[in-house]
Amino acid sequence: MKVIIFIASAVLNASIPFTQQPNHTNSTTTYLKTEDYNSWNELTSEFKGNVVYVDIWATWCKPCIEEFVHYPEVEGLVKNQPIKLLFLSIDRSKHEKKWRKRIEKYQLEGYHLIANRALQKDLWQHIHQQDTRVPIPRYLIIDQQGKIMDKDAPKPSEREALKAAFDRLIQ
Repeated sequence: MKVIIFIASAVLNASIPFTQQPNHTNSTTTYLKTEDYNSWNELTSEFKGNVVYVDIWATWCKPCIEEFVHYPEVEGLVKNQPIKLLFLSIDRSKHEKKWRKRIEKYQLEGYHLIANRALQKDLWQHIHQQDTRVPIPRYLIIDQQGKIMDKDAPKPSEREALKAAFDRLIQ
């Protein structure tokens, strides 16, 4: 019976861009479908009206993973605020299983996407006007209209600086 429910759920979720799955803390983690976003503007249009903290990371990036332990503090900063967390992985889609395991292990609440090559290329153009990848980890803050306000935002371990950056945008 569980297998049938899981398959039915997977089929139903395949037709919508957001799929919500509970993580270990009974909160919602939203997985975005890689193929639905080929440009930065397509992705940011989903979040209009909210400030977005973007974490650009990869499963093979040790400094990226080390910052994940600070996300409970970040979640506290954004709770009851018009701020969304977006975790943008630059892994190849063939590493989806490893990607999901990292998200679950660190109980990362927010929106998650493995960026396809078209989205990555467009993002690099927005960040530094080049087609080459930026160093990671990289953190961005996006304003309510979808504009990158900080291309080198404070990392999660820099709690006070991050709080000040959020406060400037939501007042």
